[in-house]
Amino acid sequence: MPEVDRKSTALPPAPNRLRAPIGRGLARVLCGLFAFIGVLPLLLAIAVRSQWVRHWAAAQTEEVLAQEQIHARFEVAVKLWPPGLELSHVVVDATDGGDSFLEATGISVKPRIFALLAGLPRIDEVEVASPRARVVLANGKLQNLKLPEAGPSPGPFHAPFNVVALTDARVDLTIDGVHAIASDIDVDVSAEDDPTRGSTLEFAVRGGSVEVHRPRVKDETLAFDDDQICSIDARLHLDPDGLLVRRLSLTGAADLDTGSGTTPGCDLLSNDKRVVEVALNHVRVDFPKTKGAPPSVEGHAHVRLPVGVAERLANLPTTDGWIGADADVRFVAGMNLPDLDGHIEAHDIALDKFHFAEEIDGDVSVHDDIIKAPKLYVGLSGGKVNLTNVELKPFAPGIQLRASADIHDVDFTKLMHDLGVAEHPHVAWEIKEVHVPLFAGTIIPLKLDCDFDAITPTFAVYDRAVDDPQKQRIVSFHDGRVGAHLAVRPESVQFRAAHGDLPHTHIEGGYVAIAYNGAVQVDVTKADAGLEDVAPIATKSRP
Repeated sequence: MPEVDRKSTALPPAPNRLRAPIGRGLARVLCGLFAFIGVLPLLLAIAVRSQWVRHWAAAQTEEVLAQEQIHARFEVAVKLWPPGLELSHVVVDATDGGDSFLEATGISVKPRIFALLAGLPRIDEVEVASPRARVVLANGKLQNLKLPEAGPSPGPFHAPFNVVALTDARVDLTIDGVHAIASDIDVDVSAEDDPTRGSTLEFAVRGGSVEVHRPRVKDETLAFDDDQICSIDARLHLDPDGLLVRRLSLTGAADLDTGSGTTPGCDLLSNDKRVVEVALNHVRVDFPKTKGAPPSVEGHAHVRLPVGVAERLANLPTTDGWIGADADVRFVAGMNLPDLDGHIEAHDIALDKFHFAEEIDGDVSVHDDIIKAPKLYVGLSGGKVNLTNVELKPFAPGIQLRASADIHDVDFTKLMHDLGVAEHPHVAWEIKEVHVPLFAGTIIPLKLDCDFDAITPTFAVYDRAVDDPQKQRIVSFHDGRVGAHLAVRPESVQFRAAHGDLPHTHIEGGYVAIAYNGAVQVDVTKADAGLEDVAPIATKSRP
């Protein structure tokens, strides 16, 4: 029988019993640590919601604001994740003794975590719900809140935020006596920062209404402009080099009544002269490189305004009507007038007693300080005027004007009234057709000349005004062809070298001068008149 190996059946030595307590202890510590880590968010959530933490956060925030002499009241809630502060019932007191500078239902502030860890006060997102602000500015300085004076910026602007959103904002703004109230405004601002060039900002503005109240002195009395913006929709891009208006749509109403509290409202009809429209698309404004130089502008614009707003910019007599333009515009430093190609229209244009046009419609261009209109329609005194090759040089000596014209169905009596030549003209002239090959001259001094040929059904000169029932006819004729040299001068409208042909009459060398004070002068040097054509002279006209 083989010998049994006793060593192979021997049991291994017993393990060291001291290692077991160490392992179990380490496992217990790790379990406790992980349990603490697991419950830590819950503990922190409970802690940040506690009254003590809220009071502590509010006290710290108020202390920081008090160091800047800003007194505010609010409630604070600390959010654990994403980390941030939520302020509610916010009130910032004004320093001018008036209503509060700012009130807001809630303000949410979310900081940039890694920036905070690096000691930099950077904010990721700010949301402000229903802010109500009252801002008073005078001479470019804030008057109703004392802010620390900031020194000159050492470099480009760097926005300390990524996004700012204001919802349902209301702003009561006073700037050097001009009072504006904006309501139902939503504003979103986002920022992208370049370490070298600075921040680029994107603005989105959507609004309800803005009322603007402005006092001014007119004719040594106090007048009030109570305008209203009815809607705003804008997208703007602001970078260190300039401003890009991606889209701007604004509608409103201009107040043309100088009394106080006469805001027109937003329910005006489309043909109301007080309607205001402004629309900009892809308009680029480049900031000037040198101080004092004008900015460069290029883009498309649509503007409609009452002519009456010009009275606010210059000492003008009473104006009337409205004008609109839709054009591509370009302006750079060195230009007097911007380059422009577009379409204009105007209605019921008047200056003081001068009613220039019932309607204007046509394409217009401006290049090299010359205004041109290949074709321009003018509704004048009940008739139609078709202007061609219109050219106006506003910076030339005398303000030079030239054009060709075809005129149809103009009431000459109404024309004299509309142009302020005579309130009650003595001349009645029905202008069926007038052809003017060239009308040219200067505006200042008033010196405009043209030769014309006209077909006229009736022409009459009376001893009294045309609208006077007791008038007596001096001379008249029917169904004539008339030609003359028209001269518009500072004191009168003159028809020189007039000639006329009737079926049995021929007139040469006629002269008619209609002074602005109503006086009429008539001279005829040669006339071969047939009694069949000329009505009885100096007899009482038929009613």
